[in-house]
Amino acid sequence: ARSADQIASFFVTVDAALEALRSDIDGGVATPDHAITLWPEHFDLATTIDEVNFGGSPGDADHEAPYLYVGPWSPPPVDGGFWNESFGASRADGAASSVAEALAFFREGRRRLGA
Repeated sequence: ARSADQIASFFVTVDAALEALRSDIDGGVATPDHAITLWPEHFDLATTIDEVNFGGSPGDADHEAPYLYVGPWSPPPVDGGFWNESFGASRADGAASSVAEALAFFREGRRRLGA
């Protein structure tokens, strides 16, 4: 039950941050063009904006713990800094993030991509 509560809490945080990001992009009104989806094959909660995936995963084969991610369709080279994954960027302490911290991570990804 505790694990389910932790995952639910993580998804609530990710959802709120993605809604705020969508609102940023859509002029204050989130549109269906940037729908937030819980992907069954990965069990991550994400949206795509301007060919960049933004989301949160409760963990997978490569990440033991929940993490946030920014995944451009054409990922930049891994630089050991922000771009720390072959798919783009992840923030390993996703479950400990507040909505504001998750949103800041997503916005930083957009900024670094020139959006």
